[in-house]
Amino acid sequence: MQMPLIGNLRICNMLSSMIKNHRIPHAILIEGEEGLGKKTLAQFIAKACLCTNENSPCGECKTCHLVEVGSHPDFQIIQPDGSQIKVDQIRNLRVEAFLTPMAARGRVFIISDAHTMNEAAQNAFLKVLEEPPKGVTFILLAKSARLLLETVRSRCVTFTLSPVFFEDDAINKVAALAGVTYSEAQTLLIATDGNIGRAINSANSETVFLSGIAVKILSLAAAKDRLGILRCLQPYVKDRAKVAEIIFELKSALAKEIKKKAMKELSSFTAEKLNFCYSELTNIQNKLEFNPSIPLIFCCIAAVLAA
Repeated sequence: MQMPLIGNLRICNMLSSMIKNHRIPHAILIEGEEGLGKKTLAQFIAKACLCTNENSPCGECKTCHLVEVGSHPDFQIIQPDGSQIKVDQIRNLRVEAFLTPMAARGRVFIISDAHTMNEAAQNAFLKVLEEPPKGVTFILLAKSARLLLETVRSRCVTFTLSPVFFEDDAINKVAALAGVTYSEAQTLLIATDGNIGRAINSANSETVFLSGIAVKILSLAAAKDRLGILRCLQPYVKDRAKVAEIIFELKSALAKEIKKKAMKELSSFTAEKLNFCYSELTNIQNKLEFNPSIPLIFCCIAAVLAA
């Protein structure tokens, strides 16, 4: 079965080696924001632990299928009870961990949102981490490892997931699952800071999508790619209302760059260029009410930004 994680090559290589050599750690902590693939990776590891085929995980056997649908008897996911994972849940997990596997060679427990474990729960979990039952694997999913006690973190192998932006696999996945074009998928990834999950969920969010277009146009402006800007705008040549929204989003993106400059942060533009572009886009925005030619508007935008 192919590794489902996109990008994060170092993690993929490390995990592949662990699986191949049958050296999966008894405790794994996967950290990263929602949408980067923590649950997908955790499920893959669970299949690798429980699949009985020689080249595990095969992704095709009954075991892999049961893990995928969450109904394997030796596979359990612990979710927060309300806003927290409480100590009683962890005490129950400890009891379950010492039970003999029913169908596989071991047992796997995924602790979702592990960062919500209160201190009592983490201390209770520490007891089973220090002396884990044979054949049991714990997989913790957290926004940040720093939200867990050092004593818990130190007993886990930590994988930190990173965003992906321009990998073809990521763009194609977003395009397929969100039902958009390759170019639109790339725009969505830029708009969501390389977060595949959020990019897919944001496909129907017009504001996020147009914001992404603005970010992409500014990146083309930094490269003085006038033709690229025109190509980016071309799909909206017959939609005057959408053009007005794109100009608004461009001005918002420029305002953010101006703020970065004021805070002495790095920017691809000089302060003079940012102020010039913002002023000129305001002029173009004001002219829209007089119904000028949209292709002419596009040419003006490209000329201003790529100057």
